[in-house]
Amino acid sequence: MAEIGIQYCGLALISLLIYFTYRRKNLGLYSDRTYHLALAVAFVCLLSDVLSIHALAHMDLWPFGVVIFVCRLYICSLMLVAFLAFSYIASDALRRNVRRVSGTISGIIAIIGAVIIWMAPIYVHSAKGELYTYGPAVAATYVFSLVFVFSTIAFAITSYHYVNRRRLSSVLAWMIIWLVAALIQYFNNNLPMVGFATALGLTILFADLENPDSYIDRETGVFTAHALMSLMSQRFEEEQTFAGINIVINMEETNLTRLMQRTMLVTVARRLELIPNATVFRNVANEFALVLPDAETMEQQLPIIRAMLEEPIDTEDGPVIMHPYYILFPDSTLANSADEVFAYHSFFIQHDPEVDFRVIDEQEVKHIREELAIRNEISEALREDRIEVHFHPIYSVKKGKFTSAEALARIRRKDGTLLMPGAFIPVAETSNQIVHVGEAVFEKVCQFLSQNALGAYGLEYIEVNLSVEQCERKTLADEFIEIMNRYHVDPSCINLEVTESGSVRHRKTLLDNMNKLIAAGVHFSLDDFGTGESNLDYIMNMPVHIVKFDRYFTQAYFTTERTKYVIDSVIEMIRGLDLQIVSEGVETQEQFDTLVEHNIDYIQGYYFAKPMPVDDFIFFIKTH
Repeated sequence: MAEIGIQYCGLALISLLIYFTYRRKNLGLYSDRTYHLALAVAFVCLLSDVLSIHALAHMDLWPFGVVIFVCRLYICSLMLVAFLAFSYIASDALRRNVRRVSGTISGIIAIIGAVIIWMAPIYVHSAKGELYTYGPAVAATYVFSLVFVFSTIAFAITSYHYVNRRRLSSVLAWMIIWLVAALIQYFNNNLPMVGFATALGLTILFADLENPDSYIDRETGVFTAHALMSLMSQRFEEEQTFAGINIVINMEETNLTRLMQRTMLVTVARRLELIPNATVFRNVANEFALVLPDAETMEQQLPIIRAMLEEPIDTEDGPVIMHPYYILFPDSTLANSADEVFAYHSFFIQHDPEVDFRVIDEQEVKHIREELAIRNEISEALREDRIEVHFHPIYSVKKGKFTSAEALARIRRKDGTLLMPGAFIPVAETSNQIVHVGEAVFEKVCQFLSQNALGAYGLEYIEVNLSVEQCERKTLADEFIEIMNRYHVDPSCINLEVTESGSVRHRKTLLDNMNKLIAAGVHFSLDDFGTGESNLDYIMNMPVHIVKFDRYFTQAYFTTERTKYVIDSVIEMIRGLDLQIVSEGVETQEQFDTLVEHNIDYIQGYYFAKPMPVDDFIFFIKTH
């Protein structure tokens, strides 16, 4: 009975897998449940294999009915392991309705196989030192097991492009090992290898996929963000509602060492794990997420959670008081997928320090979905070259004609309608798409200048807006110079507009870019004066030669005598700095005449025309 040592090795291996699997908490995912069931059945399979070998070797000591029962139990559990191998990979890949049909059909086949194995005749061979069973029941085991094995292999191959590649490779390795073991055992019945191959296959799955520690954050001991995504995806697929709380631990305002930060994170994790009916995850960095059964449970637990996290945490440098920020998601039915939940969360991760929590409710979701739709529209427009530039003429009071124009971005929808900047610029600014939109506009302006001799119509330059995000890019100047060189554009034909807020943030980077572009021949304007965060000190120190009054600043001139007096003083100060002034938002003849009287250099507004497409703009310039 030397060959029984293989079975003992397999049994020991399965026992270790069971220990390491169940000593850790698990999420109860499809694959988790199927794997755990496979472990249990494999244990029964190997145990009954060992018992059957002992029973066959000592038939004089075992009742014959018990011997047959143990042998049938072994071959039946062997077939069930093959069934669970198919269920394991199918549960990971198929949609719920398809999975149910597949599970029902495969389950019926497994039941039929089990009934045949238990009802069909089985015989014992115990001659010449050989111990094994044979007959219709054993043949049925091979047939049904091979059906599941080949179904698993076929499914893995056909699902290669949309199923977890690691899961596919691990299951395929298991099935190949199983087939090799089955062939060895078929031609040498005295060498039972299939049971050990089962243990080896499950070990491969454990090492590659099912190790509970792979879902555990090593630093805090709670579940990882990947585990959170997997759990939410399954909940959505099963249409199981849940509620969620995301907790952001702000560590930027405190001078904490890395050890102190780790102490805080571990302490927070330990406290959150005490919350009943909650599954705790470390989302990213200093964020934790809790998944709860419903909104009612969330409301009950939230005061407890807040009280827990308000308690000081003892560190090596003394107690630290946290000021967490909470994002509450009380109703999972407001989202359609786990990806959508994460998208909602990203909208609120940058928060007002005066507010310590936000609730993602129906109204917020409506706003987010509208913004996501615009983000998608921007992405598609960039990809499909549907960003257009419209030009708004600027009138020179001194020369009595139009000498420049401001380039403004528009998005042409697929249905031919225009998406106006008021709808997409704020979204692009919050999503960092504004950098790509700005670059696309600048390139189209350069293309426009290279294709049209605007000097013949009296045009001197085109103004292009720079977003705050563009101003923060250290490579901005090099990128713009490369684009101008590519289209052979004279840099003096370009005037870049920077905003006051853009001059406040990352000012050194902005000045470096400005100086490099000015050296190349580009000019600059300070845009939206009167609405930003700066004052005249920035005008004195910024290398600009034009100051643009914002529309609202211009309109304010015509409201009260007090406002008029203030603006007159501002105009005189800017004049004293030898800078030129553009007034935006001029809409009436009276406003135009008044500004001309005050020697405003340039006037821009609907009084002359609205922003217009390229062809209309060229026609306008030719006729005016």
